[in-house]
Amino acid sequence: MLRLVRSEEERERSRHPLQPIMVMRDGPAQAHISTTDVHVARRIGEALKHAFQGALEGRYSRDESFVRVKWTRD
Repeated sequence: MLRLVRSEEERERSRHPLQPIMVMRDGPAQAHISTTDVHVARRIGEALKHAFQGALEGRYSRDESFVRVKWTRD
């Protein structure tokens, strides 16, 4: 899964060089990824859902400058 995340980051970086992943922490049951752009976060979540199914949830801040994307799979 993390390989897919890095691949999606590279795809975005080729189009928008200033929008990388800032921080990625992975643990045994979950990973936390911080990006510089809301669109990158959303695309990573969509790529995970497409590849591994599951549920995708996105919550934007009022001004849409921040998004929290949560992908889960049972």
